[in-house]
Amino acid sequence: MSQLELRRSEQRKKRLPWRLLPIGIVILTVLTALVHFILGLGTFWVASHGPAPVGSTPQGLVTIATLFLLNCIGYLALLVAFYLPWLKQVRPSIRWLLIGYTTLTIVVWYFVEFRHADMFDYSDKLIEVLLIALLLLDGSRARRLPA
Repeated sequence: MSQLELRRSEQRKKRLPWRLLPIGIVILTVLTALVHFILGLGTFWVASHGPAPVGSTPQGLVTIATLFLLNCIGYLALLVAFYLPWLKQVRPSIRWLLIGYTTLTIVVWYFVEFRHADMFDYSDKLIEVLLIALLLLDGSRARRLPA
């Protein structure tokens, strides 16, 4: 193998993790959207099929379920906007919106649900923290690329 071929091979190996970055962002965003979708459907089910948990009302449960579903929709809408080709010029702003949206989701969860958290909650928060990390890495990579 020539020196040129060796250098190209090494460059491809270095770029591979960066090529996986968008896939990771998509997977993590879809996962957290799916978690919120499941929580929304489950909360609607509890509101309509049984006695409301102690300290809650059916109307309150419907409100919470609606917020879970809206959170799911928000994640998916921002993900689609992030990768739409005609929004490429504003991708840095959309990236920051998605980071802020994810951070807000974590903060609201902390104040509302942290005292009653279980492994399902913690796994979703891990997904969201990893999503923020990948978005920050993607932003760092984008700033280094030539325009």
